[in-house]
Amino acid sequence: MIDEIKDSVVADYLHKSEQTPVDVTRSILVFGKNSATYKFALSKTLLEMAPVSEASYAEIGEIFLRHLVEHHKICPHQNKRDGTDLSKAMDKYVANNLSWNEVFGVAEKSIYNNVFDAFHNIGGGSIDKRCSLFEHDKLRKKIVLTDNLNLLQSNDTVKADLLSESEARWRVVEEAWRGNLSPLMLLDEREKLFFTTVGDHRVNLRSAVPTLMPYQFGACFYCGCALKESVSSHDDEFPDVDHVLPISLLVREFPTEALNPNGVWNLVLACRRCNRGTDGKGGSIPHARYFERLLARNIYFTKEHKHAMKYSVLKSLGARNHVDVKQRMQEIYKPFSFFYKWSPRIS
Repeated sequence: MIDEIKDSVVADYLHKSEQTPVDVTRSILVFGKNSATYKFALSKTLLEMAPVSEASYAEIGEIFLRHLVEHHKICPHQNKRDGTDLSKAMDKYVANNLSWNEVFGVAEKSIYNNVFDAFHNIGGGSIDKRCSLFEHDKLRKKIVLTDNLNLLQSNDTVKADLLSESEARWRVVEEAWRGNLSPLMLLDEREKLFFTTVGDHRVNLRSAVPTLMPYQFGACFYCGCALKESVSSHDDEFPDVDHVLPISLLVREFPTEALNPNGVWNLVLACRRCNRGTDGKGGSIPHARYFERLLARNIYFTKEHKHAMKYSVLKSLGARNHVDVKQRMQEIYKPFSFFYKWSPRIS
């Protein structure tokens, strides 16, 4: 699969994963284009289906368009901002000036080729067919679902997590589009939600957990144990949102800089034991290898396509690209190079 990906950063992400169907889906959600939100609508449609061998255009199209219209009501920028025929048709449908059959007729003229043919494209290339979730049969006007997709559809827990991640990222993209913003994603400590501010208003950007989960392949940033969104906060597998560099130390070392410690650049998911257990990290500085891991994660952000995560990291660090991100983060970490370096206790 990696041989098909031209961008070295995206290839690195896939190389570090196990390249399972879950990893493939997450790579599409993270690195697939966001110029339109077709990938989110289609991923939700596919995951909600029961495991079958194939599905016709009509079977896919109805569900897909309903997801698209649902989000169009919230943020009418689900296609290109200058307004496509489909976005105009959805506007009329939402205003009760067009029937469902009419808006579906407009959608059918474009969505099948645009949606199906581009879905697996990431990193300047395409996911290898052996790892794909479906194959597009244009002649018979259907898609053939692969075993990879059927495995996801058969696992209720995995399916629920991926649906949550898709929805969370979709909402983040929408807020980036709303008013042509490049939102600075900050963490609400109490609610564990991402937010940005627009004028005097605070805008919810969805939960930090499903938004960050794809970058860590569903595992603790420090010890690598599996994380589960559905468990109690008292369970070891519960995903805590952790500040890699502690707030108090960042404020002390950079008192006059606009370096918000609650920015997404400094946030990861950690298991309960690593974050707040007896031998947990707490307010310590982690070992340098975890800083390198954080740096690599933030560089992944910079390779996303027109995404709020990307712009938030660049804005937080005063960077223009991944080279600047690396230089800036090395400057930030330098004052802490002589601190005690915490590592998780491996049992």
